[in-house]
Amino acid sequence: MSKRVFLLSAVALLVVSVSVFSQGSLGTIRGAIFDTSGGTIADAKVTITDVARGTNRTLTTDLSGQFVAPSLTAGTYTVRAEATGFQTIERTNILLGVASAESMLQVSDL
Repeated sequence: MSKRVFLLSAVALLVVSVSVFSQGSLGTIRGAIFDTSGGTIADAKVTITDVARGTNRTLTTDLSGQFVAPSLTAGTYTVRAEATGFQTIERTNILLGVASAESMLQVSDL
């Protein structure tokens, strides 16, 4: 199997955690992207969409596959991650509210 075919059929893991500051209605969405072997995916494009407002924030993961989106208004978000050679993954209905939460999404092979 060629390296390209292997990468295209790879499964990625998106871990997202949310928190809100008690002083106001702003919060942070942070997360990390991993491949099936647990290796990090650097330079992945992460798009965070505020569902109600229709606004997007685009970030890039660092060398450890992590991203941070601070100063987000409380609400419902969608997080989408894309990386060359990997399947696009998306986590919907991420609620950024008064409590903290943590969730993860694993996507199937192509």
